Amino acid sequence: MWYRTYRPQTISELNLPASREALGRIRDGGSFSHAYLFAGPKGTGKTSSARILAKVLNCEKNEKFVKKVLTSTDHKAGHAFVEPCGVCPQCLAITKGNSFCVTELDAASNRGIDDIRALRERVYLAPSDGLVSVYIIDEVHMLTTEAFNALLKVLEEPPAHVVFVLATTELHKVPETIISRCVFVQFQRALPEHIVSALQNIMNVEHITAGESVLMDIAKRAEGSFRDAVKLLEQVAQGKTKIGVDDLKNSGGADSTVAKQLIDAVIKHDARAVSTVFQTAQHNDTNLSYVQKMVLAMAHEEMVRAVEHKMVEKSRVYQHILAMLNVAPDALLPFPHLPFELACLSLCLEGGGGERITEEEEEHEHGEKPREKSPTPTSTPTLASPSPTVEPTPKQTEEPLTGSLNFEVLQLNWPIVLKAIKQTNATVEALLRATRPMETNGSAVTIEVFYPFHKEQLEQEKHRHILEKVIRETCGVGKATLKFVLGKKKPKEPVVEKKEEDAKLVQAAEEVFAG
Repeated sequence: MWYRTYRPQTISELNLPASREALGRIRDGGSFSHAYLFAGPKGTGKTSSARILAKVLNCEKNEKFVKKVLTSTDHKAGHAFVEPCGVCPQCLAITKGNSFCVTELDAASNRGIDDIRALRERVYLAPSDGLVSVYIIDEVHMLTTEAFNALLKVLEEPPAHVVFVLATTELHKVPETIISRCVFVQFQRALPEHIVSALQNIMNVEHITAGESVLMDIAKRAEGSFRDAVKLLEQVAQGKTKIGVDDLKNSGGADSTVAKQLIDAVIKHDARAVSTVFQTAQHNDTNLSYVQKMVLAMAHEEMVRAVEHKMVEKSRVYQHILAMLNVAPDALLPFPHLPFELACLSLCLEGGGGERITEEEEEHEHGEKPREKSPTPTSTPTLASPSPTVEPTPKQTEEPLTGSLNFEVLQLNWPIVLKAIKQTNATVEALLRATRPMETNGSAVTIEVFYPFHKEQLEQEKHRHILEKVIRETCGVGKATLKFVLGKKKPKEPVVEKKEEDAKLVQAAEEVFAG
């Protein structure tokens, strides 16, 4: 496996600048602590850094300096450590994973107090083939409370020849008493350019070429994990000397082109294009979870850029897109990503938003002088003005597209509305389960309620305010005024026959006992 073959072996080979600098300070300081805590996302080099630290402390090149640290009263070598040589017996053993001076423990499967007690008994034994015994406890947050208490005792008074390296992806689950006794090293999520650089080094050794866009797609899909990126590269590059976009698609990866097509269609309000993208993605078994993340990332990037350039309308549009498309898949549906597709289509069916950012503000962003445009009414900023010779119908007067709510849009978004309300107020969501949208008229929304108690509760100002706010945000309208009407309950099954039968049974029983 490439992620093992090309694992960094020295501090200078670490791909993350922050972690490289942190370990560089330990190396250059000429001393070491008895416990370190490496925290950060998966695949960012925590375990590799722990092994490199073990090499630094046991390499033959640093032997005299480490001995001075262990024997001197100030625990300092008076000289900086050097990078591990990688060729001495200790370095080779650590690289191969068979060194007696390095012990790795997976806390996910060895999380009990008995495991830590056994470890505590071992730490007092001097290393047989090195100077420092390094104990690497991975996923340390998985330890039980009792195991943490047992570990705390050995961290408080460790033997001089022992160094603990605790690694975790969930720092908030590690007790403060443990954190306070360790030197903390934060591992950040890798940036795409860092991952691309690491992948390029591997391809140079493997004599493989690939376009920069392909490597960037792999890096983005890895979500900050070097390990995941290398795994995907190995999968895509099997039996090839050149990698293209099609290779990435065929290997189960989705390139950013799909996400770009989707967000372009949403901005242009092209519902047909959105539908085509989803149909094609379903046919090609595209990873829509990744596509959704890419769309959200692109929208966020555009929103930040708009804020930096003080493009208020554009930033508002992308804020709305982010709010609408941040929906979770539903495993109970035949098509789990249906909520994402419905959200995209709802954005297309809205009357406001997208086109306003395509000319004026885009030109401003690129430093071009905006073209003069004839003024348009503020109530309809995104649609062409109606012909003066055509008299609008009463319906058009009552329902201006930019401020009115389309009933079909509300129906499509009603499940999303309920989910959003549940996160804000579960009581209101429970009351709305027995209701249904009845009609819309401009910004007025009529909702049919079947129980007087539900109607009374929903008409309360605090509950009405919550629902109106969610409808505005979900359906993309500036105003929504609610009206609740009491509908007819579904008639229950008649119980007359059952009562007559019960009466006959009672009469028969009275006759029996009377006789």
